Amino acid sequence: MIAWAVIAVLLPVTYTDIRDRRIPNVIVLVGLAAGLALRIWQGSLLAGVEGALFLGGPFLLLWLFRRKDAGAGDVKLMTVAGLFLGLPLGRLALIGTGLAALLFAVGQAVVKRKLDLGNHVPVAPFLLAGTMAALLWGGRLL
Repeated sequence: MIAWAVIAVLLPVTYTDIRDRRIPNVIVLVGLAAGLALRIWQGSLLAGVEGALFLGGPFLLLWLFRRKDAGAGDVKLMTVAGLFLGLPLGRLALIGTGLAALLFAVGQAVVKRKLDLGNHVPVAPFLLAGTMAALLWGGRLL
């Protein structure tokens, strides 16, 4: 259930992050409420909080000290994803997110083409890919 809920949050956010270069607060806040409710219902709130701190923490530090490299929406989205995923899957999702971003960067370099994103690189598509990989790897999606 949590797997499909996090995907339901990430899909529309990915679309708006690519299209509008923003992450809508309304979707993230609904995701936060849903994640908290699901974690409380399952009796695993601590695991969700650990995941939220693990995924959101580094982005919060990045946002605090280098605002040009991360937006507040990225911080909130990573925190909500961590809440849904918990710590073990959150680790896999963070690794998958990094690998997806790396593959994208290598692909851009290979074709010697720069995608004109201005100063914004959308995090949501990479987080979606990393989360899907973590859920598949962890056997939670199927």
